[in-house]
Amino acid sequence: MNSLEKRNLVLYVWGRFVSILGSGIQAMAIPLFILDLTGSAKIMSTVTMFSLVPMLIMLPIAGVLGDRLNRKHIMVNMDFARGILIFIMSVVSIYGGLNITVLIIGQIILAVLDAIFNYSTGSVMLPDLVRSGDLRKANSLVSSFDWTARILGPAVGGLIYSAVGISGVFLINAVSFVLSAISEIFIVYKRPVIKNKKLSVKIFFEDIKEGLCFIKKSQNLMILFLFAMFINFMSTPMFSVVIPFVMRSTIKFDAVQYGAVEMFFSVGILLGNFALVTILSKKESKKIIKSGLFFQTIYFVATSVLMFPAVIMFLNGPSVTMFGLFSLSMAIMGFFNALINTPLMTIMQKLIPADMRSRVFSVLDFMGQIAVPVGIFIVGMLSDKIGVHYIYLVDNIIVFFVVMLFIFSGKEEILSDEPSPVQASK
Repeated sequence: MNSLEKRNLVLYVWGRFVSILGSGIQAMAIPLFILDLTGSAKIMSTVTMFSLVPMLIMLPIAGVLGDRLNRKHIMVNMDFARGILIFIMSVVSIYGGLNITVLIIGQIILAVLDAIFNYSTGSVMLPDLVRSGDLRKANSLVSSFDWTARILGPAVGGLIYSAVGISGVFLINAVSFVLSAISEIFIVYKRPVIKNKKLSVKIFFEDIKEGLCFIKKSQNLMILFLFAMFINFMSTPMFSVVIPFVMRSTIKFDAVQYGAVEMFFSVGILLGNFALVTILSKKESKKIIKSGLFFQTIYFVATSVLMFPAVIMFLNGPSVTMFGLFSLSMAIMGFFNALINTPLMTIMQKLIPADMRSRVFSVLDFMGQIAVPVGIFIVGMLSDKIGVHYIYLVDNIIVFFVVMLFIFSGKEEILSDEPSPVQASK
């Protein structure tokens, strides 16, 4: 990595770190503000929904914009725009005008700006800043700082909200976005070659179609995507429904214990990315991914025993022993998660040409995100009829067999460190 690439990477990482930290503080403070204002969990869920739906709708649009416009300009402008929006919300709050309606409107606009930023830049821009051989290391560094910010943001968000209120939180987040934008201005970025067509509704759908055709034609990318989509479909409900339910309703961890256990997952991801940058930096991606998948799935099945009520009773519920076992389990899960996801992201970045990367990633994410609510709904329905510990065990056994099939399928070239990009069909 030459000096220019190092400089670009530092600016890129710093800009993301500052903005993610501010967003984490705000993400923790907004539910607290809503509960203080209304005392209603239903209203809190409604505001959350208004943050997610616009993001999903904007995915394909953001992908087209990311491939047609200068990604650095999008990054800088979206950070400035988010900073200005949140500053306005801070001023409105100071003068007593912040209510649920204003908050929802602000969250909708912010979600649109977030989507354009994330799917026009994010993982699609990093391959343009560093050479191919350094991409996995760069992804590990970016992920490490991202997760550090995600740990610190919620950790201090409650304290800052208690000290300065929601207006102070908004002001801090606004400043973080402006600082991020200023950092990104100094990135030296070479714009990929982009078609000279004016964007219209017809061109927009042609671009989306081209992205879909590329995914369909690239067999390796399709296999990776379908595998990742299946894992996402099976695993997300476990982390978002089953594990929280067991920790809070069966084990009865208090809020502090629950938050600490959740934090250990992020700590595990940090350790995994640190290992990728240091002791595993010379290892082939396919060996790391296959080993990570193998040990992670075995570990998931093994930890199913902790979900059974008899074991929870034997270990005295929310005891120090149970807290330690759950914390260790979440850290190990996070560690393996990093060993799988970071190299896998690197491979997918290399598979997709620069001028199509935003569209392809936005389409893949859109399709992947649609599967998540379905999985959560199914688990929610089953949990009323079957013990969640049985759901967790069966889910992990199914994932284990699918992962073993993938590992021993003989398609190791899919996980090569230098996959051959496939040209899009016309």
